Amino acid sequence: MTTGPGASVYMPPEATAPAASNIQMSKYDASVDIFSIGVVSIFTIGEIFPCDPLAPTFADEKSGVVVARTELQRRSHYMRNVNEQLRACGQLRGDHPLIRLIQQCLQNFPSKRPGIREVLRLLEEARAGVRDEGSERNKRELVRALQTQPRNQNLERVLRDLVTENAHLQSRVQAKERELATAQQQLRRNVSLKDDYVAQ
Repeated sequence: MTTGPGASVYMPPEATAPAASNIQMSKYDASVDIFSIGVVSIFTIGEIFPCDPLAPTFADEKSGVVVARTELQRRSHYMRNVNEQLRACGQLRGDHPLIRLIQQCLQNFPSKRPGIREVLRLLEEARAGVRDEGSERNKRELVRALQTQPRNQNLERVLRDLVTENAHLQSRVQAKERELATAQQQLRRNVSLKDDYVAQ
């Protein structure tokens, strides 16, 4: 993790809210990076850079009332590009793991975003789907789509890159967990020493 929330296009709502101008590092955790994975996935799979201006709210057309706007709503036109790319590769089906991954990562509330293990599971599921997708007909359709749209040949590479990036994130999370465990042990030792001192 970095020491700041990063570029605004990758920031989750909690980092871009007006009150977040003095974001406290205690509130900046892995869920911010998980959100960024959703944005990067849109960019790499949809082949378009998601650069909407920050606009977390919108006015309801009928009533004129300002309503909270979810990140999925704000970025829905980018999701159409993702769907088109997956369809061109013969991969679009009702509940594709990459669509679920993006939808889960872009949740407005950090507590609703998946952990890194769930992100990796969905990436592996998508990778297996690309590798093992059914019949000869599907394979022929995939070959035809790749021949007619060469830019879609990058899908497998994109998935590998995402898996690699997420492996790095997981290793950073594990390092932070080890640091926390070490700090907890030190705290217990300090409390024990204090108790021993008080007892004397």
